[in-house]
Amino acid sequence: EAVFFGPGITDVAGLREYASNKFGPLADRFLELYPAGNDQQANQSYLQAFSNELAWQMRQLARYQAPRGLAAWIYLFTHVPPGQEARGATHVSELAYMFNQHEQNPLWTANDQALANAMSTYWVNFARRTSPNGPDLPEWPAYRDNSLGNVLVLGDTIEAESTAVPSAAALEFFDAA
Repeated sequence: EAVFFGPGITDVAGLREYASNKFGPLADRFLELYPAGNDQQANQSYLQAFSNELAWQMRQLARYQAPRGLAAWIYLFTHVPPGQEARGATHVSELAYMFNQHEQNPLWTANDQALANAMSTYWVNFARRTSPNGPDLPEWPAYRDNSLGNVLVLGDTIEAESTAVPSAAALEFFDAA
């Protein structure tokens, strides 16, 4: 997510200052999860922390829907669009797939088109019935809690998460923060 907004924090001192200013007494715990042994590591840690915190926020919003009797669905877009290999799957890179705008990128492959077809179908299903699921689509689990399998990964394959992203430790940290 963070790469979309620029390089972010690029040095050890910057990450340590960020941790101290943002997390105060939890700064040391933050730096254990997101170490800053050198400038490159500090930059990667910042980018990962940014993405993890945003994912944590989305999970929080989804959790708030359950007491209201509403279902929520969370996805993690991991597919790297052709031509964006250097940046990866960044913030908003899923939009062309969500709206099935294949004309936006002439480098799309059959896999890109299949992902776009599935994603746009999920979104139309949700708009029609308040559930994204439907025939010929992998099941998108409604989000219940931070346990594994409650997030749909939209990547080279579409499936419920089999690895927690962010990690349980990261989710616990942001809960504490």
